[in-house]
Amino acid sequence: MSALEFPGVPDGNFPVDCASPHAEVLDTRTMEVWQSCLPITRADYEALELDAGYNRVGLGSGVMDRHYFRRSPGADRDGPVRLREFGGRKYLHCARPPQGGPSFPAGRSGPALLLVDKHHTLIYEAGRSLNVLRTAEGRELVHVIRGDPDPDSLVLPKDWELRSLTTQSALVVHLPAPTTAFFFSNGASYQGPVVFQAS
Repeated sequence: MSALEFPGVPDGNFPVDCASPHAEVLDTRTMEVWQSCLPITRADYEALELDAGYNRVGLGSGVMDRHYFRRSPGADRDGPVRLREFGGRKYLHCARPPQGGPSFPAGRSGPALLLVDKHHTLIYEAGRSLNVLRTAEGRELVHVIRGDPDPDSLVLPKDWELRSLTTQSALVVHLPAPTTAFFFSNGASYQGPVVFQAS
């Protein structure tokens, strides 16, 4: 899939090769999260020098085949995302987490919950197998950030369920804004809520 298949979405809104690791940088004063537009190695991520007030906050790879951001947080309509450079690399303004940090609705041993201000669209090709998480309250969330590939590394809270579905055709998922994002200790993140039919 290419940006041409999504008319009206600027090409710069599509980070390249989301299955490879991308870096995220946080502006601690504004809570703006900036994602690298291109993949970055762990060595380059760890060597990234930032001005005061900016922190490295993650290096992760996506589960989806493509993704894009419909707008940057704070924009009043969909359109080009904000861009800037860190360490000579281009980054896009993709998200804004809550000022107060995460909550832990399933207890401190459970995943961290962030209600994230972002406008994020996920794209899956036909025939893909996707993991969908259902919380005890019935919210469904789709696997977004890969995390540890060992299936035993994902520890679910009581009464949470994980199921798999296979896409019958290309699937485009527009995450709601704000997005409910659960981050697990193994590095995986599930986000939504989304609505899927069981298969």
